[in-house]
Amino acid sequence: MKYGIHLGVWSRLGKKSSELIYIAQNLGFDCVEVFLPTLDDRELQNIKKALKDTGMSCISGVALSEEYDVSAYDEKRRRNGINFLKKCIEKAASLESPLITGITYSSWGTPPEKYDRKTLWLNSVRSLKEVCKYAKKFGVEIGVEAVN
Repeated sequence: MKYGIHLGVWSRLGKKSSELIYIAQNLGFDCVEVFLPTLDDRELQNIKKALKDTGMSCISGVALSEEYDVSAYDEKRRRNGINFLKKCIEKAASLESPLITGITYSSWGTPPEKYDRKTLWLNSVRSLKEVCKYAKKFGVEIGVEAVN
């Protein structure tokens, strides 16, 4: 069994994810969850180094905004979301993270009651099938964190 922590727990410390990995290790954690969307190439490299230095593993987290809603009625937004998740898959793979989880199926906070749930569901399933097929090429799995 491994014990892990989402690095967002310490977001108020004002430190980068790469710095927080050392704190997590010092507190006895085995793995961390990093939030992919905000990471640039430099921070990805710093995280990679921190993971190697500490021997820790990581999983990756995302949360889709309305702009990237893979369940959206609007095809442009749906495609934006698919492309966004594909970029996140590439980032996760670069960190040797085997899992991306979070709000991967819809935008955070979209009230489903104001839309036709069946259409949203079908759009999400169609999008995630494409995303999962892409993720498989990188050895990354896609998780679903049911929060909406």
